Amino acid sequence: MVALDNQPLAMGFYARKLYETYADPLLKRHDLRFVELQILALLAQSDGEDCARELVRTLRISKAHISKSMDRLTQRGLVYRTEDPDDHRVHHVHLTDQGRQVAIEFLGIKNRCRSIMFQGVSQQEMVTVRQVARQMISNTVEALKSLHPDQKATR
Repeated sequence: MVALDNQPLAMGFYARKLYETYADPLLKRHDLRFVELQILALLAQSDGEDCARELVRTLRISKAHISKSMDRLTQRGLVYRTEDPDDHRVHHVHLTDQGRQVAIEFLGIKNRCRSIMFQGVSQQEMVTVRQVARQMISNTVEALKSLHPDQKATR
């Protein structure tokens, strides 16, 4: 039994576990890590082009980790990178056709997992959960800003 105070933490843990369990065959088939599937899904949702800097901001992982993941995805023929014509320091990441297919399959897995998690939850309850989560995040960000005014705490 999970203690009430730990429910948000436990929910995140179990949600990730569910995603990873359902995605496991896809991960094995393409020799990928879960974060690499997340990258592919993010690229697919942004029409197949994104900047590595945006990936770092959105996925909240280090630039080194993104770089290593990009190398692996490129080696597997799932993405390719192009240099921005206006700024050579910026690289855009594009999905290959195979990368798009893997991403679409993963997005289907994510939808299935969401359906499982929200089974028996009404629309109004979902709205309430989102409002409560949004308020909790806002409270946390404000607290972090006051404790560390020199650091950015925004998402």
